[in-house]
Amino acid sequence: MSKIVSFINYKGGVGKTTLAVETAVTLAKEHGFKVLVIDLDPQTNATFYLVDEKHWEQWAEERGSLKDIFDAAIAEETLDIGNLIMENRFDCVDLLPSHLELLPVDLKLAGKWGAESSEAKMIIKDNLGPVIDERDYDL
Repeated sequence: MSKIVSFINYKGGVGKTTLAVETAVTLAKEHGFKVLVIDLDPQTNATFYLVDEKHWEQWAEERGSLKDIFDAAIAEETLDIGNLIMENRFDCVDLLPSHLELLPVDLKLAGKWGAESSEAKMIIKDNLGPVIDERDYDL
C-alpha cells in the first residue's frame, strides 16, 4: 500500500516544490522506492523541475495532465489516468504533470458540487487509487 507524503504551506516561496521533488528523487534513487510525483500547483514548477517546457507542452497536448482528471470528473466522463503519467523522469520517479490552466478548476468544482463537497475533494484519490495500486508505488 502506498504512503502519501504532502508538502503544504499557504505561503509561497518557502521551498515546498524544491523539497518535494528533491525528496522524491532521493527516495527513489538512493533508497529504491517507487515514487509518483503529483504536481497540484497550477504554476507547474514541480513539473518543469522534472521535464522541460517543450516536452511538457507536447505531452499535455497529446496525453494530458492533472487538469484532464478534473475536467473529466466535471463532465462525468471516464479517462485513462494511467496514460497521463510520465514515467521514469530523472531515471527514477514518475510524474503526473500539472497544467497552467488548472487555476480555475476549483471554481468549476465548486460550481458543480458546492464548495464543501466531499465528492470534489475525493477526485484525485478516487481516480488515482487504482493506478497507484496497479503500478505498486511506494510513495
